[in-house]
Amino acid sequence: MTVGTVLLSKDNFYIGPKGELPVRPSWDKSFITKLIQGKRVLVSKNTLVTLPKSILDAAYFTTNPELPYDVNFGISTFKNKPDLLLVVRSNKDLNAGKKFRLDGYIAMVELKNLEVYTKEV
Repeated sequence: MTVGTVLLSKDNFYIGPKGELPVRPSWDKSFITKLIQGKRVLVSKNTLVTLPKSILDAAYFTTNPELPYDVNFGISTFKNKPDLLLVVRSNKDLNAGKKFRLDGYIAMVELKNLEVYTKEV
């Protein structure tokens, strides 16, 4: 089973109109670090260069989607949809930018800042 995770604004944008990311909940960095600890993580080359050292030290990273991985950090690497998608949700809207579509997913759990989806079969 593959797991994907993505940070989205309240209105489903992953990048704002000026290239900004949604505002993260305070617990997000700890959550991500624990989620990937010791795992193989698939990321895009653009994402890889932006990750902080604390995240890079927690896991093994690859930019090759043909290699096995446990967690997918998303968007451009979601060409093959993860079986389980974890959405960390900002409390704020971005109002424009690049929108993430949840087509092909079914909501399992929707909490205030964390949602869990499964891939439609």
